[in-house]
Amino acid sequence: FTDVGLVRRAAEFRRRFVQDLSHELRSPLTVLRTTVEALEDEVDPRLAAMLVHQVERLDRLTAELYELATIEAGHVELQLESVPVSGAVRDVVVDLGPESEAAEVEIKVDVAEDLECWSDRRGLYRVIRNLVDNGIKYNRPGGWVQVRGFVDEGAPIIEVEDNGEGIPSGELKAVLQRFYRVDRARTPGDGGLGLGLAIVKHMVQALGGTLELDSREGVGTTFTIRLLPVRSAGDG
Repeated sequence: FTDVGLVRRAAEFRRRFVQDLSHELRSPLTVLRTTVEALEDEVDPRLAAMLVHQVERLDRLTAELYELATIEAGHVELQLESVPVSGAVRDVVVDLGPESEAAEVEIKVDVAEDLECWSDRRGLYRVIRNLVDNGIKYNRPGGWVQVRGFVDEGAPIIEVEDNGEGIPSGELKAVLQRFYRVDRARTPGDGGLGLGLAIVKHMVQALGGTLELDSREGVGTTFTIRLLPVRSAGDG
């Protein structure tokens, strides 16, 4: 019992530390961003672009750290309601358009317009975005990422499939853990912390759904999310 208590206290300490750290980093990052923007016209354009990119990268990593720690602590605020899946997917396609074009990876969509789920709009968007973004990053020029949405046994299902590099069978469970990346050498320019899929896993759980992963190395990966059906007024 003592060991269990120590583990729980250590986990809580880690969550609080990450939350506090990411929160405290926001102020100096804001100052740094403002300074870099003010210097854009004073330095070499290539150097200015590099500085802006690195500041944006730090800002994104800080936001991901805070988001994951908040979800794990159960402090994420969710507004559960009927959410059109097609709308969330369209937003993701628009937002990731520049990334998919730069990587020469096509985003395909096959989602019924009337498909809805009982979810949080921002949380659902975050889940789909992270999965599509992952499919783009770990792909190759000429590849594709497809988002499908349908109903199975009364439950809304979202599948995000890609024909990218795939995941080694021995690492399928590990990729959903925080800070884990299959092969850092494959995305040296991204510099991510391996938080995207961990955020997906915990957010899906917070939304009351389930997440399944199927992948074959060299063939591609499919994430399957089973969500809650839309509730009626009498469901409470």
